[in-house]
Amino acid sequence: MKLFVTGPQRSGTTFVSNCLALSHGLHLIDEMEFDAHFYGMFKFLASKHDSWVVHGPALFHRVFDVVLDFPDVIVVVVRRDIAEIQKSQERIKWDPTLEEIAMQKEKTDTRPIAQIKYDSWDKWKKTIPAYVEFHYSDFKNHPLWVPEEERVNFSPKQWKIEESTQEVVVDIHAN
Repeated sequence: MKLFVTGPQRSGTTFVSNCLALSHGLHLIDEMEFDAHFYGMFKFLASKHDSWVVHGPALFHRVFDVVLDFPDVIVVVVRRDIAEIQKSQERIKWDPTLEEIAMQKEKTDTRPIAQIKYDSWDKWKKTIPAYVEFHYSDFKNHPLWVPEEERVNFSPKQWKIEESTQEVVVDIHAN
C-alpha cells in the first residue's frame, strides 16, 4: 500500500501520516526527509520501498505527478476547518511558500491559501484514480490524539512515531 498524505499546511497531515503509518505498519517518509519541496528526492526515497506513507503537504501542487509516478498510490487529503488552520498557522508564525503564494495567482484573490488548495482539490479529485479524504477531527478517538488545549505549545513538527506497541486500525477505502 502506498499512501500520499497531503492537504494545506497545518491541516493535520503530520498527525494523520503518523497515524496511518502506525495503523498499517507502513514505512513513513516525512517531508523533512526530502526537504519538503524537492520532488526528485521524494520520488527517489519512495521508490526504495514497496509500501509507504508519505507526508507531503508541500507537494500538494504535484499530486498529478505523484499519481503518474506511482500509479498504485492512494492520495489521502486531510481536511480541517479553515479557521482552525489559520489559528495553527498564527500560533507558529507560519509563512506561505512561494508555490502557495503563486496559487493565489493575483493579489486580488484574498481567499486563504488553505481554501484555495481545497477548492483546487475539489476540482482535481475527479481525475485521481484512488483517493480518500479525512477530516482532522475523524482521528479524535485515535490513541495518539492530543486535545486542543494540550497543543498550545506544539512546535511546527511536534513528533514522528518510530515505533509503538499499540494496535491501531484506521480504515482506508479509496474512492
